[in-house]
Amino acid sequence: MLTTAACASLGSSPSEGREDAAGLASTAEEPSRLLVHNRNWADMRIYAVREAERYRLLSVTSMRTDSVALPRSLLAGSGFRLVADPVGSEAPHYSATIYPGRGQTIWWRLENHLKQSSLWIY
Repeated sequence: MLTTAACASLGSSPSEGREDAAGLASTAEEPSRLLVHNRNWADMRIYAVREAERYRLLSVTSMRTDSVALPRSLLAGSGFRLVADPVGSEAPHYSATIYPGRGQTIWWRLENHLKQSSLWIY
């Protein structure tokens, strides 16, 4: 009887959610992600900064897009700022403080003039 229940849960479609052996729905959350579209001529190192903590998230080559899952520790508490640090420059660009929730995506488009960059959370 247990074999039948296990086989039945394997046949469900992804849109129906996952079930464990007892038939209970799984509550696994999608990770929050940062998507960076670098339209700047410089390659960028991207960091997240919260209070005294600095997390290196990814590097994005000029004229490319890349993404990374955010550490869960960033999503709790007092928000954080993103930093775009151009390779070969001493002038990093800081976002405003953001407060994304779990499962949300942050989309940051870095322009050639960094002050014209835009950020969305959805």
